[in-house]
Amino acid sequence: MTRRVYAGRIASKGIASGTLWRDADPQLVTARPATTVIAAVAATIRQLTALQRAAGKLGSDILQFQIEMLEDDAFVADLLQSAAAKDARRAIETVMNGQIQHFLKSDAETFAARALDLTDLRDRLLANFAGGRPRERTAGIPEAAILVAEDLTPSRFLELDWSKVKAVAAQAGSAASHVALLARAQSVPMLVGVGKIDPLTTGRSALLDAVSGRLIVDPEPAEVSALASGVDGIVVTDDEALGGALLPGGEPVEVHLSVNALTALDQAPREWFDGIGLVRTELLLRGPEDMLDETYQAESYRRLFAWAGDRPVTIRLFDAGGDKPIPGFSLAGEANPFLGTRGARILARRQDVLETQYAAILAAAAGRSARILIPMLSLPREMVYFRETLQKVALERGLDASQASLGMMVETPSAALEVDKFGADFFSVGTNDLIQYTLAASRDGNALDFGDDVPAAVLELIARVVEHGEQNGADVSLCGDAATSPVQLKQILECGIRSIAVPGKFAPRVKHLIRHGE
Repeated sequence: MTRRVYAGRIASKGIASGTLWRDADPQLVTARPATTVIAAVAATIRQLTALQRAAGKLGSDILQFQIEMLEDDAFVADLLQSAAAKDARRAIETVMNGQIQHFLKSDAETFAARALDLTDLRDRLLANFAGGRPRERTAGIPEAAILVAEDLTPSRFLELDWSKVKAVAAQAGSAASHVALLARAQSVPMLVGVGKIDPLTTGRSALLDAVSGRLIVDPEPAEVSALASGVDGIVVTDDEALGGALLPGGEPVEVHLSVNALTALDQAPREWFDGIGLVRTELLLRGPEDMLDETYQAESYRRLFAWAGDRPVTIRLFDAGGDKPIPGFSLAGEANPFLGTRGARILARRQDVLETQYAAILAAAAGRSARILIPMLSLPREMVYFRETLQKVALERGLDASQASLGMMVETPSAALEVDKFGADFFSVGTNDLIQYTLAASRDGNALDFGDDVPAAVLELIARVVEHGEQNGADVSLCGDAATSPVQLKQILECGIRSIAVPGKFAPRVKHLIRHGE
């Protein structure tokens, strides 16, 4: 066979090798056709609710949007009114296409993601109305499959058996889509925008390299052994994650675990890490109601402290908004959610949620040192509010605030430029947001191509934060995709960063890159 290479945009980093597989009948969802529009709506709600029960926090939130749409009286009334004037199938198409076009008219990428969600909902409604054979999670999927799809809907992503499907190559799609978010949350390598892939390649061996952005059909054996084992030709083993990470000159760099789910604690050997450097607490929630459930939160956080032992634990407060909306908590209808009320800005409006999370963290720490990280600060006066609220919670509940240090994410140019005015106990640089806000270019889009390098302006901001930390004895760490990129990690280390947080599976190669300097 002839080796072929398709270029795409990286939606979720990683590398996988396997067999190209196409999802033959992605829209056949029910064996029994519905006889009325209402019956199709009811069947769709049942299916989505069943999927939601098995999905994680992020998947559940994405499906909730579809469920709420079907439970909206005005929307159902539109369906019924349209069905009275034309046949039911055309009625579903007309109403749903109108909703889809409404979201597509917006320039905001989050609205475009909603349009795909509605396309997903439209197709499921139509399939339920027409009937068809039930979809199965595992039927026909090779043991190590690389899924090829025109695009992938959120509900189909959640239906698939990810123990068999190792990666996704979407011929269209966006890195800002909800499917891309799901792929990142589950560490599934994914490329989007790879263009039309020859149907005759189905069943052939392939290598999906979502580090350099390539899908290689019929790769050379050397490519498989090098790339499937490491990154950019670097072959690493789990043994390389043991012990400390020293720069070639002997200076140590701390490597901490980044936690998206509590299951990460079972998959990441504790001896690989210097502690827990970031916990995305919004992804630990079962649903929005857990934001006010102190008992549930405290139990989750106790598992973090138990895993870490005597090593530090850094817990980030809920970082909602932007590409991570939480129903009932995030503000709806913002024209540009990335520039709107997100992170600390929402928490400042919902003191009940903030106080509950503070109390849960302090209770879980039980006398141990806890590092609390505030997301998306832009102005020094915001830090004053968060520090005062922490003291208030401790005083009212008889907890010890002295066990907690209060740090801040540096994600905006304003935070980096005024870093000396915040009075934070420690700092964590969030490269994903800092890059997009500095360059005014979405981190998930392709409007501006700056290559593999961290932009010089961003490096200057990071160096400024590091210098402040060194002068004031405050730790400065880094979280974000830059920590897993060979080129960008080297540049970050040259800025003086000596502490990074990465997902568990990246620890071996990151320590290799630190030790060997390339």
